Amino acid sequence: MITDYLYAAWTKDVCLTVDETSLIITSGTSQLITGNATGTTQLLYYIFGTNYFRTDMISVDDDGSYWAYFNTETISTGQYFAVIQHPGADSVFNVGPVAADNWGSYINMNVNGDYTSEDAFLLFDTQTRQSANAAEALCCALDSQNIDDEYANIRVIVTQQMISMNSVSDVVRGQPLNISGTTNFQPGTIVTVEVSSITSPVVDKNNMTYSPYPTPPHLQPSLQVKMV
Repeated sequence: MITDYLYAAWTKDVCLTVDETSLIITSGTSQLITGNATGTTQLLYYIFGTNYFRTDMISVDDDGSYWAYFNTETISTGQYFAVIQHPGADSVFNVGPVAADNWGSYINMNVNGDYTSEDAFLLFDTQTRQSANAAEALCCALDSQNIDDEYANIRVIVTQQMISMNSVSDVVRGQPLNISGTTNFQPGTIVTVEVSSITSPVVDKNNMTYSPYPTPPHLQPSLQVKMV
């Protein structure tokens, strides 16, 4: 099981932080991973999951802030681990990903220079080592006393979409209709609530039969509700 590492690290003029060390994200949505870094203009970004691996470079803004999208539209629900890597005071990434022959990447390390150089050696590949095991191996390598790279990690849980609505009481005409419920969508998400109205049956005094007249579809109201 992956260890909870300290999420802020300082080496000389190097600083790397993340704003959130754990996230819960609804499947099919995206969320920003944000933080601050000094002493570099580039960071490496990894996401490890079961049968899933993604890596990319992140640019650091002039004010030291950075961000990366965690997009769940194409991944399964479950647990994932994101690692943000800082090259350290020497501005050299001693550990990093190299494209594998097939799916995934080789994670290489070079204590004497850049991870892409010929004298780098293989730490692991992301096909055979995945999820928490892969993130643990990467963090252990970055903890080596022989390199000055720093890192921060984030545990991410991707959950199924859920939304429910509480029962709505009868309302007197002209009075507000209060709608409430619960969901795991992010605050600010807009959902549409369809409100259908069925009129009281019309009584024919001649034969006492009932003819219900529902509201025509084009007259049925639609409300937009913003999650808070």
